[in-house]
Amino acid sequence: MALFIVAVPIGNLEDISERAKNTLRHCTLIVGEDAKPLRALVARLKLEKKELFFLNEHTKDQELAEISALLDAHDVALVSDEGTPVFCDPGRKLLLECQKKSVRVVPVPGASSLMATLSCCPLEINEFVFAGFLPREHELRKERLSRHIDDGRPIVLMDTPYRLTRLLSELSELGFDRRIFLATNLTHENEHLYLGTVGETLSAVGPTKAEFVLVLEGQIKASDNSKERQKTLNNTAVPPKVTQPSKLRGEHQKARANKQNRRKFRSR
Repeated sequence: MALFIVAVPIGNLEDISERAKNTLRHCTLIVGEDAKPLRALVARLKLEKKELFFLNEHTKDQELAEISALLDAHDVALVSDEGTPVFCDPGRKLLLECQKKSVRVVPVPGASSLMATLSCCPLEINEFVFAGFLPREHELRKERLSRHIDDGRPIVLMDTPYRLTRLLSELSELGFDRRIFLATNLTHENEHLYLGTVGETLSAVGPTKAEFVLVLEGQIKASDNSKERQKTLNNTAVPPKVTQPSKLRGEHQKARANKQNRRKFRSR
């Protein structure tokens, strides 16, 4: 028997892979984080007859043991509410149980908010520190943020949607003066990408609540005179850039119309 770590979409439901769908159909049991998103997923895939279990921060040790025992006789799929399970996710508890019991673990890769953010981040990132979710307590958050800023490498941060503005304000209070890249609601219709200083981004975002990944620009080494690093220095004051899918679609339609008009003109 095996535990299948199945990545699911982070917003756009079309991003689920054929392998993920086949794996969910194959497995006898599906373990998810919360009831609403898991039931929505199985309904979309027409898997309503599957037996569902839930594993989150409220799961007791006895409940975890019961889920773990199911792996003795069944192939089990583990999913998260969005994206890839286990990474910053309660599913890690079940993974550790599998390690103890020598149960085979099979990754079924797919959507990831972290990799989606890095794929469209214009900041130079040869290496980075994933700082994950910050503590809730103010002093602990301040201490952790200060330590990450002093590290000098690019930092990737995540937090709950309602703490987005708070996190940006905390960076401002700490005097973070390098650029940041902010990705909100990735793959959703209201997806936005921001590039700029903390103050510029705060003004552009406003009191928004959104799923997000935040990248802090790393320090530029004075001894490195490469063109790419010099370009980064020269563009430090670039204002936030916002990508709006609806606006992009309109621009593409306008471009196609102009192209058709030029063809008509040449054919006369």
